[in-house]
Amino acid sequence: MLIAEDISKSFFGVTVLDKLSMSIKDGDVHALLGHNGSGKSTFIKVLSGYYEPDRGPGTVRLDNAEMKLGDPSSSAAVGIRVVHQGLGVIGSLTVLENLRLGPRNYDARLMGKVGWRAERRRARAELAGVGLDGLAPDELVKHLSPVEQTGVAIARALQTSGGPVRCLILDEPTGTLPDSEVERLLALVQVLRRQQVSILYVTHRLDEIPRVAQHVTVLRDGKNVGSGAVEDFDQRRLIELIAGARPGDEGFVRTEPRIKNADVVDAMGGRRQGPSEESSLELRNVTTEKLHGISLKVAPGEVVGIVSLVAAGVEDIPRLLRGDQEFDGEVVVGGRSVKIRSPHDGRRKGVLVIPASIPEKIIEEMGVRENLTLETLRRFFRGGRMLGRAERGYARDLAARLQVRYPDLDSPTKLLSGGNKQKVVMGRALTARPRILVVEEPTNGVDVSGTKDILELLRDAGANGTTVVICSTDIEDLITACSRVIVLVGGVLQTELRGEEIERQRILEEVHGHVS
Repeated sequence: MLIAEDISKSFFGVTVLDKLSMSIKDGDVHALLGHNGSGKSTFIKVLSGYYEPDRGPGTVRLDNAEMKLGDPSSSAAVGIRVVHQGLGVIGSLTVLENLRLGPRNYDARLMGKVGWRAERRRARAELAGVGLDGLAPDELVKHLSPVEQTGVAIARALQTSGGPVRCLILDEPTGTLPDSEVERLLALVQVLRRQQVSILYVTHRLDEIPRVAQHVTVLRDGKNVGSGAVEDFDQRRLIELIAGARPGDEGFVRTEPRIKNADVVDAMGGRRQGPSEESSLELRNVTTEKLHGISLKVAPGEVVGIVSLVAAGVEDIPRLLRGDQEFDGEVVVGGRSVKIRSPHDGRRKGVLVIPASIPEKIIEEMGVRENLTLETLRRFFRGGRMLGRAERGYARDLAARLQVRYPDLDSPTKLLSGGNKQKVVMGRALTARPRILVVEEPTNGVDVSGTKDILELLRDAGANGTTVVICSTDIEDLITACSRVIVLVGGVLQTELRGEEIERQRILEEVHGHVS
């Protein structure tokens, strides 16, 4: 029913989709799998018309109607809709108001008046169509459960002023759901399938595949590496396809980090002492809505990775260490129990957290120089005056050592590539000389070259005595940078991997639970 052929897409010379072809049958739930960076999100954006593929023979056809690539209106016209992981619902509005934010607006009467009784009746029918019969149109969305909010987003996506929706793309629909809500979402998907809506179901949770999908496709490095009926792919086979093998894997040898950027650390005010057996960071029986009694210790100089499925617990750790997450249990820094009430309070106590979101970690409207020196401005004040020449020289020297590429030191940071933005963030963090550096998704949106530089900076920080904790869903980051990897499953500590145990397939098996 939907056929995509020879779709290619590159960014800055890096191939993200490589002549990708796949098809979705009429009325099927088709699971799309692959690790972070495999090309799933880019493919979704091609289908939605947000990205135009590279020039070539690539085509997308739905019910034999060819889509004009790079045109969102053409995607909608052929019957494709997307419900993103972010949902895009507004909590302060009612269910009805959120439904009317979609392609089908209110049916206005004479003089532009809205017939609210008719609108509520129509909204109830739309909600019933996705299995939410009992949901009140006047309920505020912020009061709904996570799966009900997802249902509202799906019901909105299915409304159209043109032809029927033929293919619905669900991007990580269970990614933010607690386990108790997952079954309700899977049941909702089956309701849609009975209405002959084809569904492209993007997920990291392999256990859901046999329960929800009829066909599956696995992407790796932008290519279709396996596609067919679900019964032909057991979990071990899926893991093998997702993990794959890359050049040099067979000869991978873990070595101690080389301190290539030690001079940067020296310029930041002196090097810390090397690793010791003393615990620098300790979590004792930490519990949140997603974490259940987590206890762990990290020593000075260790680079430790913590991994889970998307939105399955790992993201709560940086949040609670920034003071943004309520929790039960205890955080111990340098042998002393601490309460962290805010990011600033955390920095005072030696804990610096770099979040995943660009707006949270960098001020994009400010210049490169200002972002680089934001943590160290006190060094450049003398007698109430700013030593502008000294600050500028320091920023230029630091940018050179970090290999940041920029048009001008005063250029807005938003003009930089993702990798160069992240280098600015890392450099600024390291100038603060934190005792503990916690980094969330350090290479998200960064190209291959930038990824290598950033992970090398993290390893060097550990070699100079900083405790480094990498919270990530990107397995490649952990393999490259970490001496120990902690796997969370269902909000509990599943296992710890060290040395040669830290390899792609083993981590995938642990993340997805025991594979027989």
